[in-house]
Amino acid sequence: MLSLGSAEENLHFLVLEVIRQLERTRRYLLSPSEKTRQTILRGDDYVDHLRKIIQRKCFVLVREADRNDRFELELLRSIDLITGNLERIADFCENLVGQFHHLAAPELVSDLDIDANFDEMIRGLRAIEPALRERDVQQALDICQIERRLDELHATAFRETLDRLDAGGDAQTNVTILFMSHYFERMGDALLNVGEAILSAALGERIKIDEFQALRDTMASSGTFGGDAETEVVTLEALGETRSGCRIDRVVDRSSGEERMIVFKEGPPEKLAEERECVQRWNRILPGYAPGIYSFQQRGDSGAILFEYLPGRTFEQLLLQSQPPELRAALARLKSALREIWTKTRLDEPTHPDFIAQVRKRLPAVYELHPEFARGAESLGGVEVTPFDELVARCGHVDEALVAPFSVLGHGDLNVDNVIYDPELDSIRLIDLHRSHQTDFVQDVSVFLVSHFRLRVFDRPVRARIQDVISRVHDFAAEFARETGDTTFEARLAAGLARSFVTSARFVLDEEFAKGLFLRGRYLLEQLSTLRGEALLRYRAPEDLLVD
Repeated sequence: MLSLGSAEENLHFLVLEVIRQLERTRRYLLSPSEKTRQTILRGDDYVDHLRKIIQRKCFVLVREADRNDRFELELLRSIDLITGNLERIADFCENLVGQFHHLAAPELVSDLDIDANFDEMIRGLRAIEPALRERDVQQALDICQIERRLDELHATAFRETLDRLDAGGDAQTNVTILFMSHYFERMGDALLNVGEAILSAALGERIKIDEFQALRDTMASSGTFGGDAETEVVTLEALGETRSGCRIDRVVDRSSGEERMIVFKEGPPEKLAEERECVQRWNRILPGYAPGIYSFQQRGDSGAILFEYLPGRTFEQLLLQSQPPELRAALARLKSALREIWTKTRLDEPTHPDFIAQVRKRLPAVYELHPEFARGAESLGGVEVTPFDELVARCGHVDEALVAPFSVLGHGDLNVDNVIYDPELDSIRLIDLHRSHQTDFVQDVSVFLVSHFRLRVFDRPVRARIQDVISRVHDFAAEFARETGDTTFEARLAAGLARSFVTSARFVLDEEFAKGLFLRGRYLLEQLSTLRGEALLRYRAPEDLLVD
């Protein structure tokens, strides 16, 4: 177990010194003296010194910590956050002293509820060490709640200040009172950060109070997992990344005496409501592929879902970490699963995948990260290069001409992170289904292929595995198209690949790698823009386009 050593000792001194600063500041505001003011200034320097000592020690401890023990790493991050916010509180004490001199008369400070503000702050600071030492969730929550009380005191001061101004009170004094009250409010914000840091240390993952409350309420509403009384037997671990503004964690619940894992997803309620609807649809039509849903909660502008935890590994993990037999088994099961999904959900009605429209919709995000892709007309080696927006416009006929003969229930974002293989059950499961809808099966195929290609792994054996999976999935999809009489599969796939290559650039910061993706998409669009009629319907992308 990691020993904090001098960091813990200096944190104790830092908490004590900030409490002393609060007491000195209270004494100064109620009975100002130059001696007290100088003591506050010296105390602020001491706080800064202690903060630097603890920060340096934490940097050393990070190197010594077990990188596989996220609780050790989260504890060190939390200590750094706590000390930084303690330093802010001490700075606000100095700011209060500075504002005090703008009052027309010292006794006017009584318009602020000085004692109530300082009492709340000191109560919170005294709870920091025991809460952190015990990883006490409830004490952390109590510290967080002090911010709300200070907000209420500030709101009262704000209203009373406006009343005094309306009654003709001195403007300078009342504005000063308002500024001083605002510093107390900011102290509360800093204390909220401290409470959240302790909460994060207890749970093993960075979390904010609103997110924790959403987790607690959603677990309680499930009727299956621990709620309010069981917070001390819950730990969190972040799962992957999301670009949709959602938080995703694996939750380990021990409230029943046994470890049970679930997935907690928190974010914009409209997105989560869409995902719930899509998952429920999958579970009605094709049970066994989507995760189960235990609970859904919406609170104001935030929503939360508890999902079934799906064991296994994503296709990205399989490509990077598995042995060849497991990858082959996963690929075989995936092809079997896709065939079942496409067959059982097939509707024999023509559908337009509208790949060019999808490119057009996402171009602003691509240009935002890579503005150089939006060049105007230029000449390279005597050859005119068409501006990309114009090239996309020239491909407008493609969406009208390329029609899939049938639709299937598509995933909507079938990339390497959203397909999970469980070797024990030899099963394929699908996650992140909020874009799922009835569509052309080529949409999922093109996304899946490009998500493999864009993996930034350049180890030769791994790249060989990636190329093999790309080839096998393409051949499987082409075979399915032949079996179903789909004669424009290759042309639609070319448009789908163009769409995925171009739009993937908005997620890639590396300029050269993004350029490689973008130019592949551009090449396909240039080809498609010149084709009409049968030539377009029979077009096939070059085989080496998905080869490094």
